[in-house]
Amino acid sequence: MANPCPTIAVLYFARNRFPLRLSVEAHLRSWERYSGCPTFYINAAMNDIAASIEAIDPDIVIADPTFLGVRWHHAYFQTTLLQLTSIISHRAVRIALPQDEYYFNRKLREILSALRPTCILSCAEQSAWPTLYGASFDEAQFRTVLTGYVDDALLERAGQRIAPASQRPSLVSYRASNVGFWLGCHGRLKVLIAEKMRRELSERGYASDIVVGDEATISGRAWLDHLGQSRAVLGVEGGASVLDQDGEVKRGVETFLSANPNADFEQVYQHTLRAVEIEPIACISPRHFEAAAMRCAQILLEGSYNGILKPGQHYLELKRDFSNIDEVISLLQDDNRVDQLADRTCKEIVLSERFTYRAFVTEIVDEASAHCQPRRRPLAPRRMQARFKDWMDWRVVQAEVAIGNGPRAVKRMSRPLRHVHRLLTRKASA
Repeated sequence: MANPCPTIAVLYFARNRFPLRLSVEAHLRSWERYSGCPTFYINAAMNDIAASIEAIDPDIVIADPTFLGVRWHHAYFQTTLLQLTSIISHRAVRIALPQDEYYFNRKLREILSALRPTCILSCAEQSAWPTLYGASFDEAQFRTVLTGYVDDALLERAGQRIAPASQRPSLVSYRASNVGFWLGCHGRLKVLIAEKMRRELSERGYASDIVVGDEATISGRAWLDHLGQSRAVLGVEGGASVLDQDGEVKRGVETFLSANPNADFEQVYQHTLRAVEIEPIACISPRHFEAAAMRCAQILLEGSYNGILKPGQHYLELKRDFSNIDEVISLLQDDNRVDQLADRTCKEIVLSERFTYRAFVTEIVDEASAHCQPRRRPLAPRRMQARFKDWMDWRVVQAEVAIGNGPRAVKRMSRPLRHVHRLLTRKASA
């Protein structure tokens, strides 16, 4: 880096969820792993932001997507806003990484107004910025980034020997949560592609491993192993086609469904969504990189995929009306074609290292360093204290989850963690 290595503080929000999803954890820890700079983490759910920033005195403050997701947690939202107003005078360069920008958008803009970021790294294309942000942040630099990148663990996995298509027992795999109607026509595609493909394959006598619902979720390394057993995986672009400013759209959908439990998407759309439907805010997701790394051929619905994945070259394109379904299934039967497609995608998208966290973090930190004057690193005792505090915060989160999961989960905890559990239990009963 051109300037002395800056000190980085990462604001995040974590409560009652452990462990984090693989992609969320990779995104959060990328600054620590790849910047080469002293990096400190501040859990806004458990710490005074202003006091933590003052103690660390960072050159760069990163507002992680989980931190900006505090807008969904009403109990913490106002407190967070108040704390942010007390750090705007700090000299640090402030970088915000919002995701799901279409949901609780007004509160997102409130947080950003309090933070006064130097740079906003949006997942939306430039054409969507006026819709999402208006002219409220003219002083901030905007740029489009991805929701996630390739970390070293995935890169290493991609370099290992992986079974060819002929040795994979599953023809087509897919896992998706049952996305609510409130995300609009685009959000509904995650469920639509599953329902249609499962039906079409069944009618043609093919078995599939296509499941929709939270109970079928496969997380972490198990998901990569699952992809390694699949010849192909379905996919769509992430995002939505509804701008929900305050959660009113979601509440409106839920109210309508409560009164009309048998209503289908078209009925909900006509009653609630039609007036608020916008051009889709769509982007590639970490799932596409994971499939590429595991050399799993991708069957993707028509889309732009940030210009990174190209039809025919990196994936089999499925028309939205399913008019080419027979052609896609036929291509899946050709072992050589499937292996060539998967190998090419892995080589050009993953092994090329163009879309790695290391490259992303290095670029952002280098640019931010040019706009700040890094001071000497925090004293060793202060660094140790900050890191120990973050370690303890995670033990508290882990204990909270164990408490919620019952006595057996608590019993499986280590002795130090059981001590944290006892302290939390005493505090709750006091």
